[in-house]
Parts: sequence; structure tokens; C-alpha cells
Amino acid sequence: MKTPRTDGFIDFHTHILPGLDHGSSDVGTSLRQMRLLSEAGVAAVVSTSHFYAQIFSSVQDFLSRREASLGALRAAWPEGETHPPLYLGAEVLVFPGIENLPGLESLCIGGSRVLLLEMPYTPFTYEVLDTVDAIIRRGFVPLFAHIDRYGPEQLSCFFDFEEALFQLNPEALLSFGRRRFFRSMAERGEIAALGSDLHGVPRGGYRAVERALSRLGRAAETIRALSARLLEEAYPAWEREE
Repeated sequence: MKTPRTDGFIDFHTHILPGLDHGSSDVGTSLRQMRLLSEAGVAAVVSTSHFYAQIFSSVQDFLSRREASLGALRAAWPEGETHPPLYLGAEVLVFPGIENLPGLESLCIGGSRVLLLEMPYTPFTYEVLDTVDAIIRRGFVPLFAHIDRYGPEQLSCFFDFEEALFQLNPEALLSFGRRRFFRSMAERGEIAALGSDLHGVPRGGYRAVERALSRLGRAAETIRALSARLLEEAYPAWEREE
């Protein structure tokens, strides 16, 4: 079966570092994930392993484990085999007071100020919303992860943050429910990133991303441009092999 092509696409949400969260259980899985990205023609990939404050003793604990995980993947990668550049970030679960977490800036994508935030799935409390406000006041650029997973009441809260940017998973554009709503957002330039949210190696490969980009039409180019802009001040932790 021919691998779907998604040339120029920046995958802004993946879980591909081995053993760091439930996305990839081992180096072998991560190798297959990276090859999937490479064969699909992905321009760049952002690794966004989960950061849960209740699991890691500190941001530095997470960073140390992340560096070791990336090192294991790089060591196993065959010399001379191509791959897209890899940027390091985190999917940060928001909780009240996280704006004061020491080292929070180190969880941003590739040394930029872009911070991928996962909001709770329960109704947003004033404390959580105030926390997002505080994160913005500190100069971070919030990129809200997979906003397609939230209900209408929660979605309305996202729009209260003028500085907010939004990331979609491809399923949002494939399921019948609200795909027109999210496509309209993309056409208005409100979706800054699309992410596969890659966990493991899906049986369908990268087909869901390919189909989502096709459904977006011209808006796919808008998302590509906005995603590239988000990476302008970021740097890859693992450069492309030629």
C-alpha cells in the first residue's frame, strides 16, 4: 500500500519519544513512528510528550528523562537514513498555579515562547481560567491542544483569550459532528496547527492526516504557514539527516 503523502505538513502534536509517556513504549516503536513521518513527507515534527506535574518531581526531572529518551532514539537511528527535523516541547496539563512552576519556560517548543496546553476535560473553573491569563501575562504564547475534544461551553471559554492559538487533531475534520465548524475556523485563520497526536503506530498510517488536509482545501496552506511561523523562533533538537 502506498504511503500517503503530506509534503510540507508540520505535525505539531506527537508522542514519539520512547518510554516518556504512553505514546511509545520502546525505541522500536519510536523508530517506526519516525519512519512513518519521514515516508509521509512531513516537513517537521514537534514531540509533545505529556507533562503531568503529579508524575514528574520537577520540570528538570522531565527534561532529564526527555533528553535520555531522545538520546536512545538517536542512537538507534540508522546512519544516513533521512528523517524530518524534530522539535522538543511538551503537552502541559493545566492546573491552578502552574504559571509559577519553576522552569515552565523550558517546556515551550524548541526554545520559543509557544506552550502547548492541555485543558482539563471537566468544566473550566475560574481558577483554571485565571491560570491561563497568568500564563499569558508571563509572555507565553498558549497553543491549546486538540480543542475538538471539548464541548461548546468549554470552547466558548477559549475564545475569551485574544492571544490564544488552537491546534486540531485530524479526526475533527473527518467526523460528521462539527467538521464544518472547525473547517470554518481554519478558513478564518483561527487554527494555527494540526497534529496527528501520534500514539504508537496506527494501522491506517498517516491516512487520517492526509484526508484531513484534503478536507481543508486551501485552508491547509493557511495552517501550514501559521505553523511555520510558530517555529520561526524555535530550534530543532534533532536536525534532518540527508
